[in-house]
Amino acid sequence: MSADRLIDHSLLNTLVGVRLVLDPLIHASTPDELIQTLRERSLSSDAFVINYHRISHHPQRIPSRRLLGRLAVQIDGEISFDRPHTRFLLVETSSRYYLTRQIQGCSPPWADYAQRPHAYSAALSTELAGLAVNLVAKRGETLIDPTCGSGTIVYEALSRGVRARGSDLKWQWVTRARENLSAFGFNQAPAGLGSSLLISQGDARSIDFIADAIVANLPYGRQVSLSDHLLKDLLTNIASRASRFAFFSGTPLDLTLNEIGYHSVISFNLTRQTSHPRYLTLASNER
Repeated sequence: MSADRLIDHSLLNTLVGVRLVLDPLIHASTPDELIQTLRERSLSSDAFVINYHRISHHPQRIPSRRLLGRLAVQIDGEISFDRPHTRFLLVETSSRYYLTRQIQGCSPPWADYAQRPHAYSAALSTELAGLAVNLVAKRGETLIDPTCGSGTIVYEALSRGVRARGSDLKWQWVTRARENLSAFGFNQAPAGLGSSLLISQGDARSIDFIADAIVANLPYGRQVSLSDHLLKDLLTNIASRASRFAFFSGTPLDLTLNEIGYHSVISFNLTRQTSHPRYLTLASNER
């Protein structure tokens, strides 16, 4: 992504996958060209450090330490590893080298959430949860997770300024989600969600909440699963409960959602291991 101005930190920290904001300085197709271009640029800095990141191997690459050393002597200033005034980042790709200046870093909420009291390997990752929230809800809007498990989606929504709450059929998950969220200061549902309970017990096939958006990591086999019949009942009940939807599932939901009456259905295959397929499906209840 690119921007013509600095990004406000409150927005930067809600973005998914963004770690640094970089100012591109120079680029070149070979290491020698990069060094020559930097020499002609006459770059200076009071105290600096050059970090390195390789996206893919360049065919003419030289060892990173040697290249960084050759670049450092072209910059007018002193190297400071402890307290640099400027941080440069060299990025290597298969076709070019890019020397950039780091101008912002972000502190995404998932970095803290990793320390929650109840963490499970089968749980939805915080980054995927944040991605889904960003796709269907804006700051100040309301969001419900009707199959909240340990509470990751609710946490990500609340951290982004979305007024969220969750529910789950199993009481043990209700208590665990409450403990996870309480550890980060979230103890009560925001106003406008029909209940003061941040996490409540309920069956998604019969609950009657109303919200702007619904995000759910549907049960599909890692901890608990639903039959096709029960899953269809769940999706049918919540179809009229929100305007926008994001569902994680173990199989594509396109046909089922279209049959029920959802609109603008689009599905993404997020599978990384064939033994654990995962899909993200977006939908709306408006034409």
